[in-house]
Amino acid sequence: PPKYAGFPEPLLQSQTSALELLPALPSSWQSGHAFGLRARGKYELDVAWDHGKLTHASIRSLSGTVPTVRIGGELVDPHSDPRLDLVIVSSK
Repeated sequence: PPKYAGFPEPLLQSQTSALELLPALPSSWQSGHAFGLRARGKYELDVAWDHGKLTHASIRSLSGTVPTVRIGGELVDPHSDPRLDLVIVSSK
């Protein structure tokens, strides 16, 4: 595995059936962004946050499926949450 494989854990977790965005963001990381995060289920994500809160996430589903998403421990609808852009890539 890569030397820094655990680094994305504060930004994204996918051990459960849901994508959990910013589940353990350190308080010292008040603003930032990360690109190209990979999650179980063949998802790629870009995330941005300000004042410790998610401001935007792009989710690319490479399997053609719609993910279950949690933000701040709460389930959100990836189709209607204004912070999320969901792109379904055909699984052909």
